[in-house]
Amino acid sequence: MLAEEVVRSGTVSFLDALVRVANTHSVTTASGKPTPPELPEGTVTVMFTDVVGSTEFTNRVGDDAAREAMGALDEIARVHIERHRGFEVKGMGDGLMVAFQSARRAVACAVDIQRAVAELNDREHNDAIELKIGLNTGEVIREEADLFGATVNAAQRIAGQAEGGEVLVSEGVKVVLGAGSSVELSDRGAVDLKGFSEPWPLYEVTWRDEGPDATARTPYIGRAEERAELRSHLQRALDGEGSLVMIGGEPGVGKTRLAEELMAEATERGMLALIGRCSESVGAVPYLPYAEMLEMAVRTVTKEALRNALGDSAPEVAKLMPRLRHIYSDIDEAPELAPDQERRYLFNGMREYLKRASEAQPLALVVDDLHWADESSLQLLEHLAQDLRERQIVIVGTYRDVELGVSRPLVRTLEELLRQRIANRITLRRLSPASVAAMLRVLSGQEAPAALAASVYNETEGNPFFVEEVFRHLAEEGKLFDERRRWREDLDVDDLEVPESVRLVVGRRIERVGADCQRALGAASVIGRRFRYDLLEALEEVESDILLDSIDDAQRAHLIVAEKGLKEAWFSFSHELIRQTLLADLSLPRRQRMHLRIAEAFDKVYGSAVADHAADIAHHLYQAGAAADAYKTCHYLQLAGDHALNAAAFEDALSQYERALSLQLSDDRVRADLLYRRGSTQHSLGRWEEAGTDWRAALAAYEELGDDESVSRISGEIALQLGRPLW
Repeated sequence: MLAEEVVRSGTVSFLDALVRVANTHSVTTASGKPTPPELPEGTVTVMFTDVVGSTEFTNRVGDDAAREAMGALDEIARVHIERHRGFEVKGMGDGLMVAFQSARRAVACAVDIQRAVAELNDREHNDAIELKIGLNTGEVIREEADLFGATVNAAQRIAGQAEGGEVLVSEGVKVVLGAGSSVELSDRGAVDLKGFSEPWPLYEVTWRDEGPDATARTPYIGRAEERAELRSHLQRALDGEGSLVMIGGEPGVGKTRLAEELMAEATERGMLALIGRCSESVGAVPYLPYAEMLEMAVRTVTKEALRNALGDSAPEVAKLMPRLRHIYSDIDEAPELAPDQERRYLFNGMREYLKRASEAQPLALVVDDLHWADESSLQLLEHLAQDLRERQIVIVGTYRDVELGVSRPLVRTLEELLRQRIANRITLRRLSPASVAAMLRVLSGQEAPAALAASVYNETEGNPFFVEEVFRHLAEEGKLFDERRRWREDLDVDDLEVPESVRLVVGRRIERVGADCQRALGAASVIGRRFRYDLLEALEEVESDILLDSIDDAQRAHLIVAEKGLKEAWFSFSHELIRQTLLADLSLPRRQRMHLRIAEAFDKVYGSAVADHAADIAHHLYQAGAAADAYKTCHYLQLAGDHALNAAAFEDALSQYERALSLQLSDDRVRADLLYRRGSTQHSLGRWEEAGTDWRAALAAYEELGDDESVSRISGEIALQLGRPLW
């Protein structure tokens, strides 16, 4: 029962481990019985778990209920042990003894166990049961199926010093974790341990700050073949032979989740995993996915390590992320180059930066939603792919193959990458009926009735996101479970009334979170797939206290997820289809007014650094249409174009200038400035005739204004670009 409650509460690692526990870390003998893996020896990390007040708990609930609860608690621990590659040595009556070859995995396992139990106790207000956990690292002696020695004895004593819900570790664990560990430890002082003459310094692992993970997602079902292929690319990258893998499929089929599974495994194997997402927003920041990876690197690696990786390429890389200049004062200005050399210099700088970074720590990079990528980002991807085979780097790109119209820049990029045989392609298909049944099993914590599994499969056709949304919708409507969270005995699949499309299902679920939460989410959907909390708060769509509750409600409903490791509070929609459903419910006038308010809110949130967000502001002002001041919109479009031009993102710069000109302002000087800039951009793209036309129009406009100084200055700049006079 307790284990089932954890399944229903959505603990991803527990669910995932349950699916895999039958065929991972064990082999089968001729007798058909599983043989446990061989215990480690030498230097290992030993973990003990112990139930707090087990005798009192048994007296309170009775022998049978206590035995069932203890067994379920051990099962919760076992699936996390399985996930973190631990070795269960033996049961200890009220707990387990476990060995790990990695201290980092041991601590992560202990934290995951405590979080799972804490979430269970949050749901079960009565008869709460708690664990205390202790860990120690050192030499052990292996005899048959057991481990002995002072390291083991100390670990058991350390567990005895812990309070309910705590994880205590020794100085040895702390030393092995190292100064660069992301694990937060608080000093508990030196403690006398029975059987040891000297006091032991102990440390408590901080884990409660994040609280129970109410937003945990479902485990990744199936895809064994695809995951095996990705693992092989990881291994080859670790061996010095990198690769580019392109994962395609329809919306909701699990492309991003598959890539994130790869990132988790890459991190587990000592690689630095970074992700960046492309945006569907018109006029989005050029090279956005790479800028996001750089932001993630700033948060993940030490300041010194990142500067060493940047090396002499720092001036070029800083074009993608200008904030690097605020972090490192020693970054020089990039050299002035001809347009045809500028982009090559930038791309080479990024390539050299990644080369140095991978030499320090192998890299796993994910570029998500490539079907929305700007042309500059795609060209950089092509450039980086050229020499991956000589690097400890694996790059994974995801894209919607159903949105690859001939006008999409990705089409040409894919054709070129495949023609050169420098990309590997994986196409994700929908889940089979058996996989849908497995997904329902882990979502519910129990075997789903065959008729229900068949009905859900028929309605969703095996799209994983649709399956999950249908399950949550039916569960929230009370159509699946009784008061004991068992399948309803009167469950009739013919009466379930499953909505016909995923957007209808999502829409029904959004309706249940309440009007305030819906208003907040509607505003967030206009901001984008990711949004900062303080930016959403600045819109004043709902009161601050109500907004906090609304965010909590949205997380519990699995509509948004919190992004971790950031100074500011950032959230993202659990899936783009959720955001699109919210957007579809907003009328055009409401969306335009919201875009305008978002653009104005940037000033409040970013202050003096607002110019760094010119592309975002330009996007919102342009989408606001007539509701926005045309001159302000033009100003930010021009500024965004200038930033793109400076970063050698010529296609993006051209788009921004063309949008600014489309506003048809009556100010001739503004128009002349834009024509000159567009001409320079056309020239950078090798479009000589178009460049000449724009430059002549700009010079004519300056002459009409009587601005001889601008005519002289711009004529000189044009001559410098052409290597000869324009006329």
